[in-house]
Amino acid sequence: MAYGREWIRIREPSLTTFAVVAISLTLYFLHAYSWTFWVVVLGIAMSAIKTAAAVAKPDLLLEKEARTSNLREEKTVIPQYIIGGVIFIVFCVAAWNVSELAGYR
Repeated sequence: MAYGREWIRIREPSLTTFAVVAISLTLYFLHAYSWTFWVVVLGIAMSAIKTAAAVAKPDLLLEKEARTSNLREEKTVIPQYIIGGVIFIVFCVAAWNVSELAGYR
C-alpha cells in the first residue's frame, strides 16, 4: 500500500481566493481598514457560496476534478467543502479583527 503524493489529493483554493487575500493584505498595509473589511466580507460571501455548492452538488465537483486532474482515481479525496470551510473561518476571523481597526465595533 503506497502512501505517496498520488494517494491523498488536497484541492487548493481558487485564484479568486488568492486575489481576495492579496487585495486584503495590500489594503491592510496601506491602512485602508474599512476597504479591507469589505473585501474580506466579499471573500466570506464567495467562500460560503462555494462551500454550499460543493455540499449541494458533490458529483459535479468530482466530475470537474476528474476533467482537470491527470491523476488516476485517488483512494482518499479531501473534499472541497472542508477546504472552503477552513477558508471561511479564516476570513471570518480576519473580518472580526479588521472591523475593530476600521471602527465598526
